[in-house]
Amino acid sequence: MEWIYKMPDVRTFKHSGNLGDIIYALPTIIALGGGILYIATNDHPPLISPDAPHPFPLSSDIIDQMADLLKTQPYLKDVRLYGGEAVDYDLDCFREYVVNDRALWKIHLAHWHLIKFNVRFDLCQQWLFNIAASHVKDIVVTYSTKNAAPSGIFNWQALEDYTDQCIFLGFENEYHAFKKRTGLEISFLTVRDIVELAQVIKGSKLLISNQSFGFALAEAMKHPRFLDVLRLRSNSLPQSCNGYVSLNKETINKYLFGKWTFSPPRFIDRLVAKRRNSKYHKDIEGDAIAE
Repeated sequence: MEWIYKMPDVRTFKHSGNLGDIIYALPTIIALGGGILYIATNDHPPLISPDAPHPFPLSSDIIDQMADLLKTQPYLKDVRLYGGEAVDYDLDCFREYVVNDRALWKIHLAHWHLIKFNVRFDLCQQWLFNIAASHVKDIVVTYSTKNAAPSGIFNWQALEDYTDQCIFLGFENEYHAFKKRTGLEISFLTVRDIVELAQVIKGSKLLISNQSFGFALAEAMKHPRFLDVLRLRSNSLPQSCNGYVSLNKETINKYLFGKWTFSPPRFIDRLVAKRRNSKYHKDIEGDAIAE
């Protein structure tokens, strides 16, 4: 009798954004075994509660750019434009998790996905791979106007002595908003696409950002990063010990002039990240959030 080997079924996933949310969904895709990811435009709105926060519509061009980035990931067989196909896992359902409980806005976005699909992943571990480094400046700055923190807790002025080593990546309106907020004069760079954005971040020595897509990329690569946290929606605090929620010259110098390298996740790495994040919630926001 001749045996015929049957290939295992390929799992399929669908996500409608936002872009950072897609990056934060990748640990769940890994934990579920990987497969094919479909990304939806506004033509296919997510089937979630009308009370849940909806993503910004993604254009087909942006989806093509995300596909170019994500097709390099070893756990994704393909990345495609969603056309209404039936999928095994509708990742948009992560938004149902926070409809009626605002306190959950402080839990990490990657953790939202993991909880919804009942899987585990060590978020101190890297999950975005195969990004080529392209060095432009030692310090990359990104800044989302949507997530601009109203408080002055984050010490952007620590960058005053390093402006010639900085480059701003993003949209022109974000650049002007950043300069108005901080008073810092740094160079502005327009990148061709999402792949180049990730490459310039990877080629720097550190990223400084608020809660933005650029920060999500750095988080997924475990690139050295500083986060200006949006209080009471602190859902993307850094999940390894080479991520920070306060900015100071001593730590900047460690990465610019020291020989700091990120090691694979260890117990101490997870402990440092958990304690730092819990301390932020307790000291700044008034309560501790355990994940």
